[in-house]
This record gives sequence, C-alpha cells and structure tokens, in this order.
Amino acid sequence: MPRIDLDRSIASGPLTADWAGNNAAFTCPHHNKVFIVSGQIHQEPGSNKEVGCNKCPVDGCATMGRVWGGRKGIGYAWLTWE
Repeated sequence: MPRIDLDRSIASGPLTADWAGNNAAFTCPHHNKVFIVSGQIHQEPGSNKEVGCNKCPVDGCATMGRVWGGRKGIGYAWLTWE
C-alpha cells in the first residue's frame, strides 16, 4: 500500500494537501476529492485516541488520510491508498 508523508514545512511532491494543527486536508489521488482529517474528531479504532483518520468520500475507495499530533512539535500526517 503506497504511503506519502506530509512535510512539516510544505506539502510537496505528487500530493495536494495542507496541515494545520492536528488537522489535515488531503486530495484523493484516484478521485481528486478533498477530504479533511481531524486528530480530535476522527479517531482511528484501536488507536487509544491518538490517531485521527478519515477516508475519501467516494464509496468503496480505500484512500485513507491520518494525522497524529500536530504540525508544530511532534506530529505526523500521511496518506495511504491502494
């Protein structure tokens, strides 16, 4: 499963994304749909409320965005897809 990590300074490479605090906005590489992931609102099951995750809004799409922590300090935001 491919994965792209967001750079803290700028969103770079083939990924169109933005990251503010513990929230990230991703563009699905398959459908060009933008979706938001909130580290506070979108909790990944089994993550002990540490990782926010949300998927592309197109039904059946396996593209998933995740965010842990914040852009400043310690944190990661990444996108996976099939």
